[in-house]
Amino acid sequence: MASLFRFFAFSALLIAAFVLWAFIDYKRNRKKADRYIRERLGVYGGFSMTRFVNMARVLKSDPDRFTGVFFRRGTHLEIADFHPDRVIDLPTDGVVLSDTSRNQTRIFVERGKTIYSLKIENFTPRGFSIVKRGTGRVQFLGEEMPASNKDWFLIDPDNGRSISPPLKETEPWPGEGFYLYEGFAPTEGFLLDEAGGILMVDEKNMTSAFRETTGDPLRLYGPEDIISVSVSPESPDFLDFKVRDKGRSGFSFEFDDAGEAAYWMEWFLKGKAEKADGRVEPRSRFVALPPLQNI
Repeated sequence: MASLFRFFAFSALLIAAFVLWAFIDYKRNRKKADRYIRERLGVYGGFSMTRFVNMARVLKSDPDRFTGVFFRRGTHLEIADFHPDRVIDLPTDGVVLSDTSRNQTRIFVERGKTIYSLKIENFTPRGFSIVKRGTGRVQFLGEEMPASNKDWFLIDPDNGRSISPPLKETEPWPGEGFYLYEGFAPTEGFLLDEAGGILMVDEKNMTSAFRETTGDPLRLYGPEDIISVSVSPESPDFLDFKVRDKGRSGFSFEFDDAGEAAYWMEWFLKGKAEKADGRVEPRSRFVALPPLQNI
């Protein structure tokens, strides 16, 4: 009993020490940022620290310019025609800044000694969807995401776009960056098994996506790509899909029950029957994350 008490006391001491260190580090970084902004930029207004990137955002009234201060490096970055009004943190090393009036987003990622930055036009995401393999669910969230989850989608329903990071299981490894999905902003998702297989649908654009495991690429399908969908003769919980896809001719997916399977079969058949006028063909591409120069 005494040894157990000592263990918990030691654990509590470690946690308290970590919290204290984080607080001191934050105060030190904030002081560095404040000094740089006042002495080097001559700005005495407010600023905001980002959570996962060592960068401070200068909050000034100029609607046509963004200023990011990298206080640990003693330098800053100015971007014309960009004034973010929406901020989403990417645990554990990134931040997403969106200018909704200009319909563009900048993503900053800090890994090791390198800071990366990516500009994406026509993309102002609102929130996350995460694949929770431990609970068997695909969960749709707001702007907060648990740091422990690496299997996620950042979704922009207004532009019908989304992005996701390449997972460690991905073969071959594409490099630093994100997969950008056009014509696909998922609104519902289902987990196939603990290997990470998922089926996701975008009910607004009538598009869908499937992967068999986390190591596989996400394959996008429009209504015209669905040749047929039917209840499996082996079980009413399963749907069998035949698709127009050079990589695979079809797949099967197990839902929670027969009623859910029947509902989504009708949804796919309805999308296939409707006219395709004005629809955006779903497609995906990998967008490399370039390092910031001279930072």
